[in-house]
Amino acid sequence: MRGNGVWSGRLGRAGALAALAALVLAAAGCEQKRLEERNMALQRQLEAALVQNAELQAEIDTMRAGGGAPRAVEEAVPPAPPLPPPEVVSPVEPAPAPAAGEMKVWTLPDPFASGSADLKPSAMASLDQLVPILKQNHPGAMIRVEGHTDADPVAKPESVRKWQDNWGLASGRALTVVRYLVKKGIESERVYAASFAEYQPVAPNASAADRAKNRRVDIYVVPH
Repeated sequence: MRGNGVWSGRLGRAGALAALAALVLAAAGCEQKRLEERNMALQRQLEAALVQNAELQAEIDTMRAGGGAPRAVEEAVPPAPPLPPPEVVSPVEPAPAPAAGEMKVWTLPDPFASGSADLKPSAMASLDQLVPILKQNHPGAMIRVEGHTDADPVAKPESVRKWQDNWGLASGRALTVVRYLVKKGIESERVYAASFAEYQPVAPNASAADRAKNRRVDIYVVPH
């Protein structure tokens, strides 16, 4: 009888230890999931911060190129009327929303000088920040690089010979970015280019600053 009691006590302790182990494993699983969710949230914050940094750097480059004043000084000038004068007709159609499943991960604002498809140093720095995000967060997804221009026609003789029109210029800009991404390690079979010329502006083409906004490259992730 005493032997049976001893075995019963041991079995009871073993059951308690097993239950405790199950609780520890469950808690560890919950903690792992919480850490993964936290990591994803931090990654999204990082991507947003990188985009903002690229936009600010592009604005600085634009001001340096055009001799513009800093934003604080510009804001001291009385604001323009809220509506353009009647003789200025510059409607802006909103760019179409991404198709189901697509996600725009990056915009390079004003990465090129007017009439050029050569990347500015600030644009190359932005792409250097984007490449690891594409590799880590979107492995295997297709990447569409969209080239855009402002509404100014291709006019310089050398530019006309090279690009012919804004369709050719926007294509050249998109391909420049495609080649840069491939050079930095993005698989060539999953990246492609598209040209929209001047037909999907994000701002009126009524000022140099607005035209600079329209000279851009948008990069989309397209899941299979």
